[in-house]
Amino acid sequence: MHVRPEPQAATAPGRAAEAERADRPVRRGPGPARRVAGHPAAPLGVVALLFGALQLVMGLHRLPWGWDEIVYLSQVSALPDADFSAPRARGITWLAAPVAWLTAEPVPVRLWMTALATAGLFLCYLPWLRVLRAPGRSLIVAGAALLLAGLWVVRFYFAAVMPNLYVAYGAVAATGFLLLAARTPRPRGACAGLALSLAAVAAIRPGDALWLAAALGIAWLAVRPWRRPAIAVAVVAGSAAGAAPWVIEAYTRFGGLLARIEGASEIQGRLRPTVGFWYEFKALHGPLLCRPCTVDLKYPILSVWWLAIPFAVAGALWLARRTADLGPHALATGAAAALAAQYLFLVGYAAPRFLIPAYALLALPVAYLLTWTARRSIAWRAAVVAALALFLVVHHLVLVVRANGIAQLRAGELATGRAINALGVRPPCRVGGPGASLPLAYAAGCRYATRRPTPPLRGDDVAYLTRGRGRPTADYAGWRPHRVPVPGRADWVIWLPPR
Repeated sequence: MHVRPEPQAATAPGRAAEAERADRPVRRGPGPARRVAGHPAAPLGVVALLFGALQLVMGLHRLPWGWDEIVYLSQVSALPDADFSAPRARGITWLAAPVAWLTAEPVPVRLWMTALATAGLFLCYLPWLRVLRAPGRSLIVAGAALLLAGLWVVRFYFAAVMPNLYVAYGAVAATGFLLLAARTPRPRGACAGLALSLAAVAAIRPGDALWLAAALGIAWLAVRPWRRPAIAVAVVAGSAAGAAPWVIEAYTRFGGLLARIEGASEIQGRLRPTVGFWYEFKALHGPLLCRPCTVDLKYPILSVWWLAIPFAVAGALWLARRTADLGPHALATGAAAALAAQYLFLVGYAAPRFLIPAYALLALPVAYLLTWTARRSIAWRAAVVAALALFLVVHHLVLVVRANGIAQLRAGELATGRAINALGVRPPCRVGGPGASLPLAYAAGCRYATRRPTPPLRGDDVAYLTRGRGRPTADYAGWRPHRVPVPGRADWVIWLPPR
């Protein structure tokens, strides 16, 4: 009689194997933390959060208001309404408005702007993670954000109510969305991003938007695969929508579009061929506004990075010449050149912030070059890390010097404003003279009388200001001087009318 073996005996080895597997740790998919750390956008997010936190550590959110900030904020806050001249646009005012409507105090508004700048640094480079094809594109994009945010001028304006940084964000995003729209079978989302980015730039600085749109339009015509009608519509519609409030205001306040353009040109010294690149080079590490630009070049040895940018960009384009990334880097370079051209060759004065949008775009090919170099060998990687560290340290030191000087100046303006009030000049009042400024007048709660030729100040609640040994004109003969010492700077002298 045939006896079948017991099932237990036959499966004993299988059970032993199952028991052995049960003792091993169970392998699961990557957890949430690991998935986040491994996301292509993670390095970019780290850079954005790092520089947002550094702003708080530096304490720049505690700086008193600057001249242009007062003009922008006075449109929506409790600050006295300042003259909103023809060149200005209200986009940056709208960005600050959610907090500025509630308070005109610097700290809360600057904290809000720091949050916006941190988010903007992340979001503007985000489309480029899908645009670039090179190995290590996450590091390239994060490196570009690092190069931009490491600049002293970017960090100085990170918490400021000023337009240039947000123009830079819009320009970087617009170029990225255009490239995505050219590659995507259904470009509706990318075209919407392109239109919104250009609208933001035009709402903040219409003049810069014109140069940017022109560069993108030329690229659209020059590269056959980019000639999709939806892209052209997005460029034109986005730019027009963003500039519409400025155009409407031209007719309601300035007597028409041509009259506003003429007024803006006059205030800006009229665009004409000039050596603006030399002015920008001299003002590379300050002052914040070089007009007229007669200062001496500061820290020449520290300016090498600026002179190296064209060579680094050319090297990046040469390396990318046979790759899919040549078009993106070439577009970024062309858009940067368009945005910088007016300030380098047509504007007769300088400010370091004018070139922030160009820096933001050029950071992409430069980061590509650095990433490619770092992949060659350990020695080259160490050299790149050392160069980046030196770059960041140099710009941090310049930031410290420049921020301390500005903080001292604005503290002096606040002290002088309080001194004006202590001398009996109370709102409503006016402050004028060659030593006066808009921040100083607002520190006293007074209107600012422009430095342009005006009739002499009259009335009891007025003050005429000079600096150092300056004296008022003959129209102010008999006015009484009151000196306000300012450590490390020329004293302010408050002149009051005779009693």
